[in-house]
Amino acid sequence: MKAKRRQELKTNDLAQTLQDLREGFRQWGVYVVGVVALIVVITAINAYRVQAEDDAMKRNYASLREAMNVDLRGASVSDEQVRDSLATIGTLAADTGSESFKLEALLQKGALALAMAQDAAKDVRLEFVDIARSTFEQILSQHGDNTLYCGRALCGLFQVEACAFVVDDDSACRDRAKGYLDRLQSESRFNGTVYQMMAVDMLNRLDEVFTTVILTKRPEEPPAAPTALQAKPAMTVTPVSKDDTAEPLGASQKPIEKEGEPADDTDQ
Repeated sequence: MKAKRRQELKTNDLAQTLQDLREGFRQWGVYVVGVVALIVVITAINAYRVQAEDDAMKRNYASLREAMNVDLRGASVSDEQVRDSLATIGTLAADTGSESFKLEALLQKGALALAMAQDAAKDVRLEFVDIARSTFEQILSQHGDNTLYCGRALCGLFQVEACAFVVDDDSACRDRAKGYLDRLQSESRFNGTVYQMMAVDMLNRLDEVFTTVILTKRPEEPPAAPTALQAKPAMTVTPVSKDDTAEPLGASQKPIEKEGEPADDTDQ
């Protein structure tokens, strides 16, 4: 009997719950549907935004690679083309919302300017040296907390000062370069990195890198000694007069006998 009563109570509770749900849905159903629809819309927008950002990032990296290809064109590239590529990379870095892409674009801009400043086919050009310097300094000032890119920027600034020294022969370039190397060597965040090892090596070779090279005038070569043919005096020929004509060989004269030849028997 008790079991039957418990079953009736459970049935009544279930019926009451269903009734409450029906009443609640009549009252709040529109809001529930609206919330569900809103969640679906927000999810779709987020998915679209993520996909759009991914596509934009792919386009940015493609544009960055295209701008960097100027370094692969060799001596035929003009300074104007280099300036256009550097301006394009700067625009990409300024317009992006991704810090990682911004850092990579700035680093590539500094590297390209530095490469063009040291173009083997031309003299060191301070225009591109200055662009490289300002770009690496921007990385340090705006993103100095990023150890990886800070180390690469300090290495780039060392190379900038080495290039500037070739043109200016200014001891201040050496002092600034040493300061960048000292940071790489002393700051604990660079411990064990390739940047610290490079800094130690370059500090040991600092005087070698920042040494003024004076090109002396090539000595003139001494005149070449005359050859044996040129040193031999020319043979002079004396003309023979008619009076000096030799008499014909007479009977009383005998030809001179050559050693080893038998004598003529005509007189015997």
